[in-house]
Amino acid sequence: MEKKVTFKVPNGKLLKIIADIDNGILISLQITGDFFVYPEEELYHIEQLLRFHPLEKESLLFMIESYIKQNNVEFYGITPEALTDAILLCGVQNG
Repeated sequence: MEKKVTFKVPNGKLLKIIADIDNGILISLQITGDFFVYPEEELYHIEQLLRFHPLEKESLLFMIESYIKQNNVEFYGITPEALTDAILLCGVQNG
């Protein structure tokens, strides 16, 4: 079921998540907002990386942090923790 979350990052920017979740598994993910990612195309790769992944905080955070370190990705206005929290909010949102 598709879920949408708008999340204000503490001391940061607005983060919008659209996620299709089935039985606690992230089927698809779209990440938008008023933050910046450099290189820009890496955001798409992060979305693809997390597809078919369980909604488990430690595992999602590890995958995001590992990916940004290995690929020299820079986040401006969000953190890996905030991104993880916003994704997890999709899993607990009703309706």
